[in-house]
Amino acid sequence: MSQSDKVASLISSLETNIAVLSYAQNIATAIVSGPANHCAATLSALLVFFGIYPYGAFSGSGDLQPWVPTLALDLQNRQGWSQIVLGAAIESGDVGVVLLSSGIHHIYLVVDATDQLQPVIADNQNPNLHIRTVGGDPAQNWSPTSYFLRAPSV
Repeated sequence: MSQSDKVASLISSLETNIAVLSYAQNIATAIVSGPANHCAATLSALLVFFGIYPYGAFSGSGDLQPWVPTLALDLQNRQGWSQIVLGAAIESGDVGVVLLSSGIHHIYLVVDATDQLQPVIADNQNPNLHIRTVGGDPAQNWSPTSYFLRAPSV
């Protein structure tokens, strides 16, 4: 089964059973210190559940990756995920990466990309699937997405 097939299974599970997200969030909170690190740990937990990860640097407890830049690089360099530039069409299963020079980072999973500007996502910031504006939203304290990653289909 390809990584993109596994990601599709993850998306399907999130859409039918939100407890999958809650479970990943709870694991991230229990294992990784500091709330700023929970987004990467939550996403890596979701990826672990579906056999996509861990093949990373293993710098987090329980094979969770708590650092957004390392998780993004691991997905690209060790897992073969492609970088999708802003403005290109995004798909369900893509991973949004926020990397700002000020050290602000975030990472999230696109669950439904029907609205290309405000996809439905899963992350650590809400116990439910929710919309996130790709271009950021200062009122919500959301920084703009830097790029997306996509799992290989082979």
